[in-house]
Amino acid sequence: MSNDAASGPTLVAPVRLHARSGTLPRPARRRPRTYAALAAVLLGSLGLVGCSAETEPESAPTPTSSRDLTLPLDGLTEVEAASCIPDGLRAVQAGPADDLTTVVVAGSGTDAVLLVPQNGGDECQWAQEARRLAEQGYLVATFGWARDDGASFRAAAGVLDTLGAQRTAFVGASKGGTYSIALAQELGAVTVVAISSPPTFDGLDAVAGRTSYTGPLLVVASVDDADVPASQTKTLARADDPDGFVELPGSSHGVAILAGTHAEELRGLVDDALSAAFAG
Repeated sequence: MSNDAASGPTLVAPVRLHARSGTLPRPARRRPRTYAALAAVLLGSLGLVGCSAETEPESAPTPTSSRDLTLPLDGLTEVEAASCIPDGLRAVQAGPADDLTTVVVAGSGTDAVLLVPQNGGDECQWAQEARRLAEQGYLVATFGWARDDGASFRAAAGVLDTLGAQRTAFVGASKGGTYSIALAQELGAVTVVAISSPPTFDGLDAVAGRTSYTGPLLVVASVDDADVPASQTKTLARADDPDGFVELPGSSHGVAILAGTHAEELRGLVDDALSAAFAG
C-alpha cells in the first residue's frame, strides 16, 4: 500500500457535518527530443560543440474541457495546491487546528463524490480521477491522511457539506475502502465502492454483516493482488448480492489498477455505481 504523506500549516474554522447519505491521463508517451548541435567559436579557435539526442518523458497532460470546475470556497481556507493537482482543482485545509487535512475540491452541484486514498496517501493519489469526475458534473473531493485518520475522513466529508453536497458517494482504495464502508452509515453515504480493501484497518471493521451500513455497495479486487488477497477483500461484499463483488485480472492493488490495462474497466464500474446511486 502507498506510503505517501500529507500535511499543511493553515488553520480553518471547523466545517459542519450533517447526516446525508477515471479518466486518468494515459501514461505519458515518450518521444525523443533532440538538442541541435551548437556551433560556437570561442576567441576564434574553438570547434563545434553538440549534444546527442536523448529521450525524456513528457509531463502528464492536463485534461481540458469547457466545463468550469472552479467553485466558491466561502467559509473555507484555501491553500496553494501541490504541483500534482490538475488545473481547475483547488486545495483547502480542514480539521483540528493541530492536525489539519489538505482537501482538494472541484466541480459543482449537490451530488458529491469523496475519493479516499490508500494508507499514507495524499491528495495527489486521486487527483486525476477527481478531475475526471468533476468533468462529469459531480462535486468532488479527495484528501491526504493526517495523523488522525478518522478526523481526516470526516473533515473531507465536511468540506463537501460546506460546499453544498446533499448526497455523497464514497470511493476508496485499500484502507480508504475499509474506512468508507465503516464510516458510511455515520456519514450518510449514498453508495460505497471499495477497491482492494482489507477486512479491517486501524480497528475499523468493514466485513459484511458486521457493519451498520446497508446501502449500495460495490467491492472490487484484483485476482492476484499480493497486498490484500482477493479472498480477503471479498469478505466485504454481501453474500446475497452476487453483483456486488467484481474481480479484475492481474495483480494491481488499489489505485494502481488505474495505471494498468484494466483502468477503463474499473472506471466503468465506478461510473455505473455512481450513476445508479444518484439516479432519480
